[in-house]
Amino acid sequence: MGELLTKQPLVEALCELRFSPSDQWDTALPKRFYAEVKDEFPECTELNPVFQVAVGGQPVDMSEPNKALSRLQLRNKDNSVVVQIGADLLVVHHLQPYTNWENFRDLILRMGSKYVELIGEVKLERVGLRYINHISPPEGRFEIEQFLSVFPILPSPLNLDLAGFSQVYEFQYVQPKAVLKHQTGIVQRGDGKVVLLLDLDFISQGIESIESSNKIFDLSSWFQNWLNQAHDCVEAAFISSLNPDYYESLR
Repeated sequence: MGELLTKQPLVEALCELRFSPSDQWDTALPKRFYAEVKDEFPECTELNPVFQVAVGGQPVDMSEPNKALSRLQLRNKDNSVVVQIGADLLVVHHLQPYTNWENFRDLILRMGSKYVELIGEVKLERVGLRYINHISPPEGRFEIEQFLSVFPILPSPLNLDLAGFSQVYEFQYVQPKAVLKHQTGIVQRGDGKVVLLLDLDFISQGIESIESSNKIFDLSSWFQNWLNQAHDCVEAAFISSLNPDYYESLR
């Protein structure tokens, strides 16, 4: 997050940009994008074809041949950054080692600028900044409240040892206009280890400031401000979601 913790529970940070369907899109654009960034992202993988669904759940007219597309997944040399590009979509993932917010933000801006440079005028329909954390509890029995400040409180006779739990809350923000999807739970990783999940996804969509004025996507001002505000909100939610003693142990 903003403060670089000595012990980071972060496993992945990502920013997802979804744009309005554009006549400027063509199937050659992902490979043109790769050609521009291949020195930084030498590994390129074509993912299985994706059938797009428009915002609002309305299916895209599949008679348009370029709407059922394979996405390109680009990786840097140490696999710490993954960029996905597809029709009206750009996703920037940052895995470990995660350095700091400023570097991640600048990476998002560079990749977004490259996308806009290649496709031309675009409108942003949805943007999300998401941080996924895995907290490793001790083996055996443990109390969730040792780690999280947001946890299930159950009355008797339900006050029993939990085999698992999942909680999802959605909080509305005014500035910027957004929803924070806050998820906690117990999950099992691919290696079989059980961890506590803290997943924070800050999402703005149907963005009035862009759609109502018919402006094109502006990376130089509005988007930079949105990223910084979104990160501040996610960081505050992260800190307040943790037991204060546990948070101190991470610093």
